[in-house]
Amino acid sequence: MPWINLSEKLSDYEIAGHFHSKKSVRIDSWVGDSWRYEIYKSLILPIPEIFNILLNNKDIGVIIPDIPYCQHVFDFNPWGKNIHSCIELWNKMNCKKSLDLDKLIIPIMPYGTMFWYRPDALQPLFDLKLKEEDFPEEPLPVDGTLAHAVERLPVYIAWSQNYDFKVLVHKDNILSGFDYLEIKQEIRPEIQLELNQEMFFLQNVLLKTKTMIFVKWVHKVWKRVKIFWKNINLKVMEIKKVIATSIKFHGINNGIPK
Repeated sequence: MPWINLSEKLSDYEIAGHFHSKKSVRIDSWVGDSWRYEIYKSLILPIPEIFNILLNNKDIGVIIPDIPYCQHVFDFNPWGKNIHSCIELWNKMNCKKSLDLDKLIIPIMPYGTMFWYRPDALQPLFDLKLKEEDFPEEPLPVDGTLAHAVERLPVYIAWSQNYDFKVLVHKDNILSGFDYLEIKQEIRPEIQLELNQEMFFLQNVLLKTKTMIFVKWVHKVWKRVKIFWKNINLKVMEIKKVIATSIKFHGINNGIPK
């Protein structure tokens, strides 16, 4: 991961961020685009707010985006097949605190491996001096690699360095995706299925609502454009009439015998 290879240079900064294009050969491009948009909306648009949080709260070491929540959140296993690779990576680091990852049902992690952080908060990871050959070649397997372990541990590495973390929930979101994952653990499968159906319905309603709003906006703009061109045409016609009248007047005057 180039980001880790730059850790020594980034250590000169108080605040650093990690971002990428969120592309995958295993999913449709619109999925990655949608997820990337949600992350950028949480971590790029409010940069002044983020810097203000980090500069005024020295105990916060990592700021992560919320999980984009929709129907698929309910079917998502946040650990996947990565628990063993996470334990292996954790044991390799010289962390100041012990952590039983097996007992963590829902990992608090920067989904998509995009986040803001203080380099000192992740120093145990950087001290491993991981190299490119330590990671599998692209395209990465779906689960179980060192890269997937790195994605899941920044919050806990920062915690071992006595730093806190913050999840940025965008103002458009009613509830955090992390809250949805927690709710999932408490509901029966049949209720979960019903809830999924309700979420799918609400998702479609929201999509249709946004589409209707967009269509109305386009129609409104089009009406303004039509009015604008209508006014332009009226002005052009008035100018033509003035020119025609002027030509006619001069033509008549020029034809009067002296």
